[in-house]
Amino acid sequence: MRQRARSRSWKYLGLALLLVLALGLVPTALRRQHHDATSGPFGQVSAAPDRPVAVFVGDSSVGGAGATSPQTRWSGLTSAALGWDEVSMAKRGYAFSPAGRKCDGASSCRSYVGLVPAVVRAAPQVVVVGSRGDAANSDDEKQAAQVASFFQALRLGLPDATIIAVGPWSGAGRPTPALVDLDAAVRSSVGAVGGAYVSLLSPALLDEKMTNATGSQLNDLGHQAVAGRVVANLGSEDK
Repeated sequence: MRQRARSRSWKYLGLALLLVLALGLVPTALRRQHHDATSGPFGQVSAAPDRPVAVFVGDSSVGGAGATSPQTRWSGLTSAALGWDEVSMAKRGYAFSPAGRKCDGASSCRSYVGLVPAVVRAAPQVVVVGSRGDAANSDDEKQAAQVASFFQALRLGLPDATIIAVGPWSGAGRPTPALVDLDAAVRSSVGAVGGAYVSLLSPALLDEKMTNATGSQLNDLGHQAVAGRVVANLGSEDK
């Protein structure tokens, strides 16, 4: 009888020790999970190893300017709809083809080519490139060459990635000739490296209700519209 009681005591002691160990491991696991969900380049990587990593390259419009939160910007909405793990590398002051002047609210305009090494290091399965297009260059030949160089560098660094280009946008009225030329240059250049193109100008997507008062940034409705077109275009290509 006494031996049976002693056996039960050891059993309960063992269970208590296991419980203590389990409770000690929980905070560690939670800390690891939180770290994986927030760390990474540009502070925008969510841990989802079973989903394709999609890097978004662009200006502040692609980065979510005008949206009320990262979740309502078009890159976030698109990623949620298509099951991608979003990594945003969009940066203010960048453009497909710098025109040697201010752009996107920055003191100088820099080329997307400079972002290619960081994109390659992220090893994504998908790269999405977009632009508001406010630095569109009136020099058609120079602009086309700069855009082509960017997509060639991207393909050279990521030979197996899916590359998607989202063209420039205009919030009201007819797009300028420079925007139309940029739209054509991006379409041609991404196609040359086996990528997909989504135009926001043809057919026209946005109106004044989808931008801020100055028409310089998309609002939440605008971000939703862009995401809807991207998802619809990619979905139709899969069928």
